Amino acid sequence: MAVEADQPDNRLNDAHVDYAGRLWFGSMDNLEVQPTGALYRFGQDGLTRCDAGYVITNGPVVSLDGRTLYHVDTLRRLIYAYDLHDGKPTNRRVFVRIERPGAHPDGATIDAEGCLWVGLWGGWAVQRFSPTGTLLHTLELPVANCTKPAFGGPGLQTLYITTAWKGLTQAEREQQPLAGNLFAAPAPVAGVAAHEVDC
Repeated sequence: MAVEADQPDNRLNDAHVDYAGRLWFGSMDNLEVQPTGALYRFGQDGLTRCDAGYVITNGPVVSLDGRTLYHVDTLRRLIYAYDLHDGKPTNRRVFVRIERPGAHPDGATIDAEGCLWVGLWGGWAVQRFSPTGTLLHTLELPVANCTKPAFGGPGLQTLYITTAWKGLTQAEREQQPLAGNLFAAPAPVAGVAAHEVDC
Protein backbone atom coordinates (compact mmCIF):
# COMPACT_ATOMS: atom_id res chain seq x y z
CA MET A 1 0.00 0.00 0.00
CA ALA A 2 1.50 3.32 -1.10
CA VAL A 3 1.02 6.32 1.19
CA GLU A 4 1.52 9.80 -0.26
CA ALA A 5 3.11 8.67 -3.50
CA ASP A 6 2.60 12.26 -4.66
CA GLN A 7 4.87 13.58 -1.86
CA PRO A 8 8.38 12.25 -2.63
CA ASP A 9 9.97 14.30 0.15
CA ASN A 10 7.65 12.90 2.82
CA ARG A 11 8.18 9.91 5.08
CA LEU A 12 6.14 8.17 7.76
CA ASN A 13 6.89 8.93 11.41
CA ASP A 14 5.63 7.34 14.65
CA ALA A 15 2.60 5.10 15.08
CA HIS A 16 0.18 3.62 17.62
CA VAL A 17 -2.35 0.78 17.60
CA ASP A 18 -5.60 1.49 19.43
CA TYR A 19 -7.86 -0.91 21.32
CA ALA A 20 -9.83 -1.77 18.19
CA GLY A 21 -6.68 -2.75 16.32
CA ARG A 22 -6.59 0.40 14.18
CA LEU A 23 -3.15 1.76 13.26
CA TRP A 24 -2.68 5.52 13.70
CA PHE A 25 0.38 7.13 12.14
CA GLY A 26 1.65 10.39 10.74
CA SER A 27 3.72 11.55 7.80
CA MET A 28 6.19 14.43 7.70
CA ASP A 29 8.44 16.43 5.41
CA ASN A 30 11.79 14.68 5.54
CA LEU A 31 13.47 18.08 5.13
CA GLU A 32 11.43 19.36 8.12
CA VAL A 33 10.35 22.52 6.30
CA GLN A 34 7.04 22.12 4.45
CA PRO A 35 3.65 21.45 6.12
CA THR A 36 3.00 18.42 3.91
CA GLY A 37 2.54 15.93 6.75
CA ALA A 38 -0.75 14.35 7.70
CA LEU A 39 -2.40 12.11 10.30
CA TYR A 40 -3.76 8.75 9.11
CA ARG A 41 -5.83 5.86 10.39
CA PHE A 42 -5.53 2.38 8.89
CA GLY A 43 -8.22 -0.12 9.80
CA GLN A 44 -10.64 -2.62 8.37
CA ASP A 45 -12.18 0.19 6.33
CA GLY A 46 -8.83 0.93 4.69
CA LEU A 47 -6.64 4.02 4.87
CA THR A 48 -8.18 7.33 5.99
CA ARG A 49 -6.50 10.74 6.08
CA CYS A 50 -7.77 12.38 9.28
CA ASP A 51 -5.88 15.68 9.52
CA ALA A 52 -3.17 17.56 7.63
CA GLY A 53 -0.90 20.61 7.62
CA TYR A 54 1.99 19.26 9.71
CA VAL A 55 5.71 19.64 9.17
CA ILE A 56 6.62 16.95 11.73
CA THR A 57 4.01 14.58 13.16
CA ASN A 58 4.62 12.48 16.25
CA GLY A 59 3.05 10.56 19.07
CA PRO A 60 -0.42 9.51 18.02
CA VAL A 61 -1.83 7.64 21.02
CA VAL A 62 -5.35 6.84 22.21
CA SER A 63 -6.61 7.33 25.78
CA LEU A 64 -7.48 4.39 28.03
CA ASP A 65 -11.21 4.77 27.44
CA GLY A 66 -10.75 5.06 23.68
CA ARG A 67 -12.53 8.41 23.59
CA THR A 68 -9.56 10.73 23.03
CA LEU A 69 -6.80 10.74 20.44
CA TYR A 70 -3.61 12.66 21.22
CA HIS A 71 -1.38 13.84 18.38
CA VAL A 72 1.88 15.81 18.45
CA ASP A 73 2.66 18.82 16.26
CA THR A 74 6.38 18.91 16.96
CA LEU A 75 7.45 22.18 15.34
CA ARG A 76 4.56 24.14 16.84
CA ARG A 77 5.40 22.61 20.24
CA LEU A 78 1.78 21.48 20.62
CA ILE A 79 -0.01 18.30 21.62
CA TYR A 80 -3.57 18.14 20.31
CA ALA A 81 -6.51 16.17 21.65
CA TYR A 82 -9.42 15.00 19.50
CA ASP A 83 -12.74 13.48 20.47
CA LEU A 84 -12.81 9.94 19.10
CA HIS A 85 -16.02 8.19 18.04
CA ASP A 86 -15.86 4.89 16.12
CA GLY A 87 -12.36 5.74 14.98
CA LYS A 88 -13.30 9.19 13.72
CA PRO A 89 -11.40 12.11 15.31
CA THR A 90 -13.25 15.43 15.70
CA ASN A 91 -13.03 18.64 17.75
CA ARG A 92 -9.26 19.14 17.61
CA ARG A 93 -8.01 21.38 20.41
CA VAL A 94 -4.72 22.16 22.13
CA PHE A 95 -4.17 19.70 24.96
CA VAL A 96 -0.68 20.86 25.98
CA ARG A 97 1.67 23.60 24.85
CA ILE A 98 5.25 22.68 25.72
CA GLU A 99 6.73 25.56 27.72
CA ARG A 100 10.16 24.12 28.59
CA PRO A 101 12.80 26.31 26.86
CA GLY A 102 14.27 24.74 23.74
CA ALA A 103 12.04 21.67 23.96
CA HIS A 104 9.80 20.22 21.24
CA PRO A 105 7.39 17.34 21.92
CA ASP A 106 8.27 14.07 20.21
CA GLY A 107 6.92 10.54 20.71
CA ALA A 108 4.30 9.77 23.36
CA THR A 109 2.67 6.94 25.27
CA ILE A 110 -0.08 6.35 27.86
CA ASP A 111 0.26 4.86 31.35
CA ALA A 112 -2.20 2.82 33.41
CA GLU A 113 -3.63 5.97 35.02
CA GLY A 114 -4.42 7.49 31.64
CA CYS A 115 -1.61 10.02 31.81
CA LEU A 116 0.39 10.99 28.75
CA TRP A 117 4.19 10.71 28.67
CA VAL A 118 6.08 12.60 25.95
CA GLY A 119 9.73 12.77 24.99
CA LEU A 120 11.19 16.26 24.60
CA TRP A 121 13.51 16.83 21.66
CA GLY A 122 16.01 19.44 22.83
CA GLY A 123 14.44 19.33 26.29
CA TRP A 124 16.71 16.92 28.17
CA ALA A 125 13.67 15.13 29.63
CA VAL A 126 10.41 13.30 29.30
CA GLN A 127 7.28 14.77 30.86
CA ARG A 128 4.05 13.27 32.20
CA PHE A 129 0.71 15.06 31.84
CA SER A 130 -2.64 14.31 33.45
CA PRO A 131 -5.74 13.68 31.29
CA THR A 132 -6.58 17.36 31.80
CA GLY A 133 -3.17 18.53 30.56
CA THR A 134 -1.56 19.32 33.91
CA LEU A 135 2.19 18.69 34.11
CA LEU A 136 2.69 16.04 36.80
CA HIS A 137 6.27 14.87 36.47
CA THR A 138 9.52 15.65 34.65
CA LEU A 139 12.19 12.97 34.33
CA GLU A 140 15.52 14.61 33.53
CA LEU A 141 18.04 12.85 31.29
CA PRO A 142 21.73 13.46 30.51
CA VAL A 143 21.02 13.95 26.79
CA ALA A 144 19.11 16.67 24.97
CA ASN A 145 17.10 14.77 22.37
CA CYS A 146 14.62 12.42 24.04
CA THR A 147 12.56 10.88 21.26
CA LYS A 148 10.01 8.49 22.78
CA PRO A 149 9.09 6.80 26.08
CA ALA A 150 7.67 3.27 26.19
CA PHE A 151 6.83 0.85 29.00
CA GLY A 152 8.24 -2.65 29.34
CA GLY A 153 9.74 -5.16 31.73
CA PRO A 154 7.91 -7.12 34.46
CA GLY A 155 4.53 -5.57 35.10
CA LEU A 156 5.32 -2.86 32.54
CA GLN A 157 6.95 -0.91 35.37
CA THR A 158 10.10 0.15 33.51
CA LEU A 159 10.09 3.29 31.41
CA TYR A 160 12.34 2.96 28.36
CA ILE A 161 13.38 6.13 26.56
CA THR A 162 14.93 6.34 23.11
CA THR A 163 17.24 9.26 22.36
CA ALA A 164 19.10 10.69 19.36
CA TRP A 165 22.28 12.57 18.51
CA LYS A 166 21.00 13.93 15.19
CA GLY A 167 21.60 17.67 14.90
CA LEU A 168 24.23 17.81 17.63
CA THR A 169 27.55 19.49 16.88
CA GLN A 170 30.78 17.63 17.52
CA ALA A 171 31.25 19.64 20.70
CA GLU A 172 27.71 18.79 21.86
CA ARG A 173 28.29 15.10 21.13
CA GLU A 174 31.43 15.20 23.25
CA GLN A 175 29.39 16.82 26.04
CA GLN A 176 26.65 14.20 25.62
CA PRO A 177 28.50 10.89 25.09
CA LEU A 178 25.32 8.92 25.87
CA ALA A 179 23.21 10.65 23.19
CA GLY A 180 21.55 8.10 20.93
CA ASN A 181 21.41 5.44 23.64
CA LEU A 182 18.38 3.69 25.10
CA PHE A 183 17.67 4.61 28.73
CA ALA A 184 15.63 2.76 31.34
CA ALA A 185 14.18 4.00 34.63
CA PRO A 186 11.70 2.69 37.21
CA ALA A 187 8.29 4.08 36.32
CA PRO A 188 6.15 5.69 39.03
CA VAL A 189 3.10 4.12 37.35
CA ALA A 190 2.82 0.99 35.22
CA GLY A 191 2.29 1.19 31.50
CA VAL A 192 -0.37 -0.34 29.26
CA ALA A 193 0.15 -3.41 27.11
CA ALA A 194 0.46 -2.83 23.37
CA HIS A 195 -2.23 -3.98 20.95
CA GLU A 196 -1.94 -5.82 17.64
CA VAL A 197 -3.07 -4.42 14.33
CA ASP A 198 -6.40 -6.00 13.26
CA CYS A 199 -6.91 -5.06 9.63
